Order: sequence, then structure tokens, then C-alpha cells
Amino acid sequence: MTPADSGPSQGGKSILPLFILSCLLLAYVSLRAYLLPITYDEAYNYLEFTRKGVLSPFRFSALAANSHFLNTWLTYVTTSNLGASELTLRLPVLAAYILFLYYTARLSSELSSPLLRISAFVVLNANPYVVDFFSLSRGYGLAFGLLAGSLWYLYRFFASHLQARYSLASLACGILAVSAHLTLLHFLLSLVAVFIVTAILLAPAQLRLPQRVLYSLKVNCVGVTGVACFLFPAFVVVRGLRKADAFFWGGRASFWNDTIVSVFGASLYDKPYAVPLNSFLHMPSVRPSDSLALLAVLVTLIALGVALQPEASRDSPRKFYLGALVFLLLSCLLASVVQHHLLHVPYLMRRTALYLLVVFAFLLVALADEMSRTRKAWQYWLPAMALLVALHFVNCLNLRYVLDWQLDADLKKMISDIALARNDARTGKFNTDAGVTLTLEAPLNYYRILDNLSWLNVVDRTMTFHPLNDFYLYSAADWRSVEPDSFVVVKTYPLSDSRLLRRRVRPSRYDIRLDKKLDFDGPADSITTLNTTSKEAASSGTQSGVTDEDNHRSGGIDYRIDGTSVSANGSMVTVKAMVWMKSLKNMSAALIVAFKRQNRTYFLRELTVRDGAVRARAWFPLYFTVAVPPEVRQGDVVSVYLSNENSLVYIDDLELRWITPVY
Repeated sequence: MTPADSGPSQGGKSILPLFILSCLLLAYVSLRAYLLPITYDEAYNYLEFTRKGVLSPFRFSALAANSHFLNTWLTYVTTSNLGASELTLRLPVLAAYILFLYYTARLSSELSSPLLRISAFVVLNANPYVVDFFSLSRGYGLAFGLLAGSLWYLYRFFASHLQARYSLASLACGILAVSAHLTLLHFLLSLVAVFIVTAILLAPAQLRLPQRVLYSLKVNCVGVTGVACFLFPAFVVVRGLRKADAFFWGGRASFWNDTIVSVFGASLYDKPYAVPLNSFLHMPSVRPSDSLALLAVLVTLIALGVALQPEASRDSPRKFYLGALVFLLLSCLLASVVQHHLLHVPYLMRRTALYLLVVFAFLLVALADEMSRTRKAWQYWLPAMALLVALHFVNCLNLRYVLDWQLDADLKKMISDIALARNDARTGKFNTDAGVTLTLEAPLNYYRILDNLSWLNVVDRTMTFHPLNDFYLYSAADWRSVEPDSFVVVKTYPLSDSRLLRRRVRPSRYDIRLDKKLDFDGPADSITTLNTTSKEAASSGTQSGVTDEDNHRSGGIDYRIDGTSVSANGSMVTVKAMVWMKSLKNMSAALIVAFKRQNRTYFLRELTVRDGAVRARAWFPLYFTVAVPPEVRQGDVVSVYLSNENSLVYIDDLELRWITPVY
């Protein structure tokens, strides 16, 4: 795998096709990054981490693993400077894709013939499932771009006769890849082992084994020290996430099916390909993904055999590259199994195991180059494979969805349809409620904020099946779990097999059983000058609507529930208020609706004030609807107020309505 084998003229001729293919792929991925609706994981990461500035990796919760740290840090920079949108959230991963194209093109250009170079580039880049993650604001694409860089510098390390700068560059890319996605910790540890073992094997021949080990540690001291300094906080993070039970996504069936077969199945992109050998072998139950997984095992064994062949000369350490790739792949596979049994976490599956397929693709290319040097007949199996891969990639081209979040593909259309249908909704409420499947909760709240959809209530997964929702967005699984005769189908979305619904029996109106208003005294009034601090308001003895760092809670409405006046079961509390905030960076300010019993809160819902703000230093309305909890009793207290711990936020014209449906 050296350019000297093919001559400079042939190498120059193959650069242009690789550049053209790179431009076409980058254009396709960029267009998808611009057009594809936001997905659940992207939206959740933005709402809970990027937007709130939660950048520390040492904050552990059940969903903390959703924050892929490098992606969170980079999207915080892009959205802070360019504003939030699908494209600005995906700019970092697009930059990573440029790195991936660059490094795979560099490696491909090292192959021994122009045909092999183009074929290698296609095999490395035309997996539609891998390409999906370069259009999404997740850490996977960032990790793959950096992984490609690490593997390229590993190749340069061998090709340059073990120059230390390339080992350091490879390790640096590996460290950054782990910060993009923690799963690549397996790869980083294996990579360190590759450099140490290589130095031991290629140490001066006169040295004994203990001296060789010392020599290896001396040669790799800078890289090993850097990795060691990184591993300490990395292991603290892994331990914290494990204790928080954040590693809950994956498989528990078997390593073969969950890790190996799943990643090949996803790469087929749900295309119904037949297995040609099934009829011949009379094994109709063999899936295409199983066949590909078995073929991958065979290729890996062949690569292992080729790598273990005795070398003709110790002066060609470049040929150790194939052996290093085999070691990396097998050690990462073994590490994932050990992780499952020691940490009791699920097996890696689909996207979390996808980096293994990237390493395998590099191994495949290196093997093809080595094999083609021994027999000319072997020069054509990689082009044949590249042709099949290219045809499959073309068959999977689309600008509407990504495989793992296909349910989100119609999200923008769903919002538009709800907006149109709500004109016929007899709600009597300040805003519209939608019960949605879990996958759509975060994306809907994302668009609710970015597009200032104040007419849409905060989407809450606990309200998925609540009977007082105005609309329902159900997946096929949700639809099968409900009684279909109870709903009217407003719209069907064939791509995601989801439905927009509303109840067949709906309230004809809502009776207002309670209507309480609070017009705050003095400085918080929306028609007065805003120049009073919370301390001044507190000293005046008035019911204050001023909150800031010193006064964390505004005045509010407290109502002791009287069963003779209001109906507890099947009712809703709907709130309206005018709010002014000094800074849109304030994420702590929230409109609170709380139910209390004996001064203890047993049910609380909140609406972040910023979610309804169009701009800072201007009055804007907030609307919030909360279903009365079924456990409410007479004598309980419902409270509505503003909570805030940061810069000035004023509330005024607060109104609470207790409404009960009439059918």
C-alpha cells in the first residue's frame, strides 16, 4: 500500500475521481443536514444540554449518556453564535464528514492501482447507515471522522518506519473520538496496545524482552502519558454513568445478534434483498444480515492469516498495518463482550456498534491491497464489492429520513396538520394539547420553542394517552395498543406509519369552574416602567412580580380545592401570564403549577419562560395547561407562580382557570 508501487502519473489521475466523489457525497450529506427534521436524540441533547449550557461531563442522570460531550460543546459554540437551527446544530458533524472524506481519500490514494483506489473509497464511504450519522447532530459522526483520522495516521506510522509524530497524531484523534462517543474507549485502549507491541516487536534485535518493554515504553512515553491523563476522567465518567444506569440502550439477547448481525442489518437499510444461497442451501430462514456477518467473519480470518505470514524483511514495518487493524477489530469486539459481563450493561447494538464496521471497512481495504499484490486475480474482488455497495447506496438515497429515527421524518408536516386542525378543535383552553409517542416528545418541544408555537402546550410524555388531549400523534405501535373505534383519524403518514388522531367523543365545551386573576402591584405591571429590583419590591410589602438572583419566587395564586365548587376528576388547570425577561440566556426561570397537600408538593409541572420568549426586554404571553392529577383531594392547594434564580424576570396579569369538560 504505497504510492511508489503505482507511479506518480497514475496516482495523479486517481485524485480527480476521488475529489469528485467527495464533493458529491458532501453535497448530498449537507442537503440532508439542511432538510431533515430534527430527531429525538438531537432535540433532547439540544434542549437538555446544549441550550442550558450543561457542558460538564461529570453531571450524571438516567439520560446523561444522551450528551455526546464533544458534540454538545461544539453545538453550544455554533448555536450561541449562529442561533439554533437544524443546520447550525449539524455544522460540527458536517466538518467531521469533511475529515472522514479527506482521510479515506488519502488512504485510498495509497493503493496499488487506480481501480482499487476508487473501489476502496466507495467501500469506505458508501454505507448509507454510516452516512446517516454525518447528517445528524450526534457524537457518532464526529467519532467516525476522528476514527478515520486515527486509522490514517496509524497507516502513516507504519509507512514512515515508525515516526513518532504519526503515533501521537493517531492517539490524539483517538482521544477526541472518545470524547465524541465513549464507546470508542475500547478502540483507544487497543490503539495504545498496538503502538506498545509494535515497538516491542521492532526493537533492536540484541535486546532481551524486559529491555524491549522498557524501550517500547520510552519510545511511546509521550503518547501513553497523554492517554493515561485522559483515561482517568474518562473512567470517572463511565463509572458515574453506570451508577446512574445511563447505559440502558442496547441488546441483551446475544453478542452475535445484538452487535454483529444488527450492524449489518442496519447497513442494509431495511431493503428487502434476497440471499442467493438460500435456495441453493435450502435455508430460507437465513437473513441477508446473517450472511453478511458470516462473510465478515471469513474476511477477518483471512486477514488474520495474511497478517500472521512471516515477513520477508523487518525493514518494512508498513506491512504491519493489516495486522494492527485485525488486532484493533478483534480486541474491540472482545472488550465489548467483557464490558457486558463485568459492567452488566447491554451489548453494543446498531449505532453504538457502528464504529466496529468502520474499522472493518479499513481492514477490508488493506486486505484487498495486500492480496492484489500476490495474485492479479485478487485485484477485481474489491471493485466487484464496490459496485454492489454503490448500487445499494444509490437505492437508499433519500432526503426525508434517517433509518434509526424514521418516525420523525414527517414531524414538520405533523405540526402543520395540527395547526390547521386546531381551528376546528372545541377546546375552550388557552392553548392546544397533543398526546404523542415518546419519540416525538423532544422534537415537538424543539419546534415549539424555535418556531414560537405558543398555541401548542408543552408536550409531555405522561400525557400520551390522556383523554383530554385535543390531538394525538401515535406510532403504529401506539395505534395497536388503543381502541381504534375511540378515535377519528385526521391524517395518516405512510413513511413512518404514524397517525394524527382526535377523540371520536370530544368535549363540546369546557365549563370554567374557577377563574382567578392577579394583577401585580407596582413595578411589574406590563404598562409601567421596569426599573425596580426584587429587594425594593419586597421592602414595599406588595405582592411582587419581580424575580432575580435575590428573590427566587414571585407572588402567585394559591387556591384551596373545594369539591363543591370544582370537579377534581377529568379537569384541567390552564394558566396565562405576561412575562418580561432581561436575558434569553436565563434558563432557570419557569412558570410553576404545583399541587400540595399539607404543605408538601406531590405533583409539579413547569414551563420554562424562555420557551415562550420571542426576544428579551419585551413583554410576551405564556400559556400553560396542566391536567389535574387523579390523586387530588378536597383541601389540597394548587399554586401558580414564577420561579427564577438568575437575571431579572417580571410576571404580570397572571390568570388561573379550572376548567371541566362538558360532552
